[in-house]
Parts: sequence; structure tokens; C-alpha cells
Amino acid sequence: MPNFCKDYYDYWDSFINEWRCFTCSKHLFLKKRKWDKLIFPNLTKFTYPDFYNAHKGNDTIDYLPEPWWGNDGTHPLSAVVINLNPGEGGDSQLRTNLPRFSRYSRYVSHKVDDFVNNRELKIYLNNKSVRSTTEWLLLKRALPIFRAFPDIPFQSVENVLAVELLPWHSRNFGDTGKYYENNVYAIYEKSIKFALEASEHVSYLKLRNIVFARVRLEVLTGIFKDKYKYTPKTYPINSSKTNILIFKIFENGKTYHIIANKSSYNNLPAKKDLIDIVTKINNNII
Repeated sequence: MPNFCKDYYDYWDSFINEWRCFTCSKHLFLKKRKWDKLIFPNLTKFTYPDFYNAHKGNDTIDYLPEPWWGNDGTHPLSAVVINLNPGEGGDSQLRTNLPRFSRYSRYVSHKVDDFVNNRELKIYLNNKSVRSTTEWLLLKRALPIFRAFPDIPFQSVENVLAVELLPWHSRNFGDTGKYYENNVYAIYEKSIKFALEASEHVSYLKLRNIVFARVRLEVLTGIFKDKYKYTPKTYPINSSKTNILIFKIFENGKTYHIIANKSSYNNLPAKKDLIDIVTKINNNII
């Protein structure tokens, strides 16, 4: 059982179980393109995904949603990151190819444990070997943070929590269209708040109440702007290669910082920028 954020882990477990129990005729469902509230009370927090995974002609709904990955709430937490949504789904994530599991959290734990113990097999997309979700999380998110802060005591991919703002797969960020605009409330309540609350439990004090975001800035500003009683402040950080913004979030009497940047493709800010920003936050300069 999770030691923190239990309500959020439980919500996403229920969300995935409802998705797995979906038995309606696909033709009929695609015609309606909406969930039945009485049958899918957790799925209805989000609208039906109106974009496509595009792999082998399958619909996005055919692929296992991945609302979070990495730390399952039972390991020490070293850092929290948020992404827009998982990338293109592969054959192993198709509903028809999934192994049996009782809870999504256990499915993720098994995958992460297999990777940590060097037992995870490579996955394939269009007959090409690609990085698994865990390997991607390690290389693109965990290692840059660990290299910037080498004194973090727990340095495994299972010590990093990655929260996806949209749980559905797509080929690239542009394919999600305006989905986030139609799901602002659910994204904030079920994904952003999940990341914020989890950041309170980061064992490394310098990164506590800090979330690293690799999400298009227009998405973040679109979610925050004029939607809630507060407006997050943004702080430009000048760098030779990046333009970084800090969203200062006030929630339930607590202050959080979300670090986002305009460039660097799908990577986190450079090591020196990460150190500089976190130092400024810890010294109350930001």
C-alpha cells in the first residue's frame, strides 16, 4: 500500500480498472464518444480522448492509459516531475496484449522492479527496438536530476515519480489538440495536485515542494490562467540556452514551485540551470 498520496494512487487504480472493464461495442462507443457516468464514475472525470495513437490504425482508447510512472508510493521519493502525456503506444500496451493485474500500481511496480533488476525485455514499435517507459524515465528525467544533485541519498528510477497531465497515448505532443483545454479541472485535481502533494514527501530537502515540468508552457498557462482564485507568478531565468519559468503555486496554505522551460525539446533544463533555480528557491530569492 502507498505510504503517501494514497487517494491519488487509488483513484488512478480505479480509473484503469474501469478502462479495462469497458465492454461496450467499439462501433457504438465511438459513435457516442462519451463515458456512461453510472458505469465509469472515475473515467468520467476526463472526457473521451478525441485524438489518436495512430500506430497500426488503432484508436487511443485501445492502449493502456499511463497516468503516472516510477515511484508507487512505497519507496523513498527523491523527485517529482510532470509530463504532458505518454508517447505513442506499442503492441505491449494494447488492451488485448496486457498481462493480468489487479491494480495499475502493481503493474507499474512490477515493470519498474524488472527494469531495476535488469530483467525487463526490450519493447518494439514498428519492428524497431525502443526505450521502455522506465528506461525513458531514467534517462530523460531521473539521471539529469541525480547528476545536478549528487548528494540525493536515493538514486534509482523507483525514487522518481512522473505524473502525466493527460493519461492517454499519442504519437507526439501536437496530436493531443485541445484536449487539455476541455479537461482543465480534472487535470488540476487529479494530476497536478497529485504531483504537488507528492512533492511534500520528497526526502531530499532541497527538492521538497518542487516539481519539474516538461510541458508546453501554453498548456500550463492555459490550465492555470483565470481558472482558480489565484494566478501563479512566473519568474524568467535568463540562461544562454534556456528560458525558464517558475510557477509559484499556493494550495491549501502551502507554497509549491513548478519549474518549466520553453526550450530544450523534451529534456529538463541544463544541470547548471537546475542547480541555480533550486538554490534560488531554497534561499527564497524566487
